[in-house]
Amino acid sequence: MADATVQRRLAAILAADVAGFSALMERDEEGTYARIGTLRREVIEPRLTDHQGRLVKTTGDGFLVEFASPIAALRCALAIQSDLTDPGGLRLRIGLNLGDVIIETDGDVYGEGVNVAARLEALADPGGILISGKIYGEVEGKVHAYFEDMGEKQVKNIARPVRIYAVRLHPVSTSALPSAGKLFSPLQLPDKPSIAVLPFDNMSGDPEAGILCGRYHRGHHYHSIVHLLLVRNRAQLLLRVQGKGTGSSAGRPRTWRSIHIGRQRQTVG
Repeated sequence: MADATVQRRLAAILAADVAGFSALMERDEEGTYARIGTLRREVIEPRLTDHQGRLVKTTGDGFLVEFASPIAALRCALAIQSDLTDPGGLRLRIGLNLGDVIIETDGDVYGEGVNVAARLEALADPGGILISGKIYGEVEGKVHAYFEDMGEKQVKNIARPVRIYAVRLHPVSTSALPSAGKLFSPLQLPDKPSIAVLPFDNMSGDPEAGILCGRYHRGHHYHSIVHLLLVRNRAQLLLRVQGKGTGSSAGRPRTWRSIHIGRQRQTVG
């Protein structure tokens, strides 16, 4: 039976550690130990004081902090990372989560709220900050930062997937994303007359007609019409299939197909 005297409270938990700590210790044990001590005294503790954070414990290269406010927690994390810009200096990985935690008599904290923060910290890049969807829901529009939705991830020893957001001090250019060019590369405009064919749409309001439109859109009749237009005009057809229609096309992502009759080649964007 659970102890009725267990103390619990909702808290924003910040978990952080030094990236590459083991390698740093192997190269220079005493020097690394001294640098971590300096980091704690000159950066961590002053920033926690500025943002009303409570240092729960340290774990050699890492530390755990409790905040009453998710906004204060994120602002503190951003301030810490902005202080650590020296290319040759120590780099921290930070994870933030909001959850109900158990408070021990000695001040230590336990619970899934702590575990998720620790998992996010382990997934973060050196110098990076990852936050859970719970934190994001509280800080969006209230903290000057840039958020990148990383989607839901299954993290170690947590039953349910966790929605994760990466927090940036500066916006990330879409040109820097590796998949941006592949996903959104524009088609070259043709140098000959072209025909654009849209999916059939139900203008009558009759649901059965909507089903018919969907069948024609994806079936043999639709492609027969497209083929007839191509053969008669010998033009390049720029075919757009958009996901805002009715019938079977509803909800589908927008795609573009460029079909060249003479060369028997089809490219899909």
